[in-house]
Amino acid sequence: MTVALDHIAVQTDDYDNTVAWYKAYFDCEATWDRTFETLPRGIQERMPMCTRLVELQVGDIRFHVFDIKEGHTLPEASALQYQHFGVMVDTRERLYAMRDKWIRLYQSGRFRFKSTEQPSDYIPSPGEMLCFYAKDPNGLEFEVIHIAVSA
Repeated sequence: MTVALDHIAVQTDDYDNTVAWYKAYFDCEATWDRTFETLPRGIQERMPMCTRLVELQVGDIRFHVFDIKEGHTLPEASALQYQHFGVMVDTRERLYAMRDKWIRLYQSGRFRFKSTEQPSDYIPSPGEMLCFYAKDPNGLEFEVIHIAVSA
């Protein structure tokens, strides 16, 4: 049996800002974009607070960004949630570039961020792994990872 991650779903109350940031930061492209009325009935019933849903893709990673109706109550900050997601890059240079890109996008003023927290320093780990943590515009944490392959 093969199991693979299909997508990462992100709820937001700042849809256009979030979609623009994911496109700019991860170089994603929208593969589809649907309003609530065009979503499958099962999703409409399960997520009546959703007004719009877009799929953004880069490589094998797909993000589903859900626009949440104004007035919908988001989970309290103390509610248990997934802690973060991690993305792997193929070179150390790409890892450094991703951190620099986050800082440039933050400083550009083009995006609104719910957290002013900057990316972490680089964190080395056993096995030639190096990573950093950062947050998307909604304050959701992600990790960017590179693992050097020994020759």
